[in-house]
Amino acid sequence: MSRINVWFFLFCLAVIFLVGWVSPGLADEQSRAESASGNECIEQGKLPEALQHFLKSQDLDPEQEAGYAGAARAYEQQGKLEAAIGEYQKFLKAKPASDRAYENIGRLHMLLGNLEMAAQNFQRALELRPKAASAIESLGRIRELQGRLDEAASQYGKALELKPGTEYDYERLASIYEQMGRYDEAQAQYQKLLELKPGVERFYRHMARLHERNGKIAEAIAQYRFALQVSPGQDALYDGLGRLYEVSGNLQAALEQYQAALTLFPGAERFYDRIGRIYEIQGKYGEAVSIYTKVLKMKPGIEWLHERIARIYEQDGRYRDALAEYQKILDLKPGCEQTLENMGRLFEQLRQWDLARARYEKMTLLRPGMERAQENLARVLEQQGKGDEALSLYRKILAQKPGLERVHEAMARFYERKGDLAEAASQWQQVLALKRGTDRAYENLRRLYELQGKYDQALSEYQKLVDLKQQKDEKKPKKAFRE
Repeated sequence: MSRINVWFFLFCLAVIFLVGWVSPGLADEQSRAESASGNECIEQGKLPEALQHFLKSQDLDPEQEAGYAGAARAYEQQGKLEAAIGEYQKFLKAKPASDRAYENIGRLHMLLGNLEMAAQNFQRALELRPKAASAIESLGRIRELQGRLDEAASQYGKALELKPGTEYDYERLASIYEQMGRYDEAQAQYQKLLELKPGVERFYRHMARLHERNGKIAEAIAQYRFALQVSPGQDALYDGLGRLYEVSGNLQAALEQYQAALTLFPGAERFYDRIGRIYEIQGKYGEAVSIYTKVLKMKPGIEWLHERIARIYEQDGRYRDALAEYQKILDLKPGCEQTLENMGRLFEQLRQWDLARARYEKMTLLRPGMERAQENLARVLEQQGKGDEALSLYRKILAQKPGLERVHEAMARFYERKGDLAEAASQWQQVLALKRGTDRAYENLRRLYELQGKYDQALSEYQKLVDLKQQKDEKKPKKAFRE
């Protein structure tokens, strides 16, 4: 080898040595630069590019957390949670004592629903850093989701010892105590929250709910009133306060709350409903109809409002007006069986048998096996003098569903009107076979046997009725005798 080649070889060795000696610092700096570029790409929404920067950062410095955390973040934002976990696990191979890596793995397992796996990682993080409040809180949340409420409460208590005054922990503790039925302890937590943050409306609302569960309606009302002072624009507060006034029997105060809510929220139909219902309870049917009609003008086509108005008209004996409201429901919902039945019933009241029959027949067409519709139809057929058709329908019902005592009772009354007292008695016997102790069955049998001149059998049925009444009287609780 020539002298020049030897010197060149030695020069190359020196360069390699020098580069190798400074490379750790350069690599660390380049790794950080790649991580910074990755973070910029994430902010710009360029997730695949960000991932490439973070992976390059790992190659340059395998012990720098930023590259692994950034790659995990990029995977997480793409919904690839398993891959994100894999990044933190790669970092743990380089740095096994990283409590933050275990916490992040735990958090990702929580998102995947792997609660026990998440708990194991949070516990490992706590072994490395026992005062990691975030890991303690997360472990508390897992135990809460698992229904292990005592353990959850213990974890939140530990978190509060480390970070007194943490709103989240007080709220979770209050929620847990409430789930456990320990309402006084739940209230104590909310009271601490109110001392920390007096102007938070939801704390007053939670306190009101707890008082209500304890049966302390007056205290619950007071909390709602505090909440309204803090946040007067919350419709739920007017709703809750009005409902509590209703429960306490103070309908006028409830009405005032709902009316106040309507001034703030004119389009909230539920408050019209509440006001209308109170008017109904107070017997102010005209006002109730007026409020329901107002809602229908704003928002036509609400079936239950037409039904409310129809029922008010029924109570007032205005059957034709009620029928008009039910017809509006049918226009909106042609196959509404309940509405057809209501209309049939009202046509019966008006003794318009053909119209009642048409409604019941439509019910049977909509649901062929519906016993109630067939019974109604049979009853109308009787009124029209079509006894054979009615009887045939009663028998059809019993063939479909044997054991309906009310059908046997209807048949008994039909046979009695027809003058067939023996068959009527037979049907009442069927009622007793299905439901022993039916006093009206004994009474009707006694009467039918008397009409047939069968006095011994009538006496027997009468005695059964007396025995039944005596048995019922013996079962009644005895009133204490006071001199």
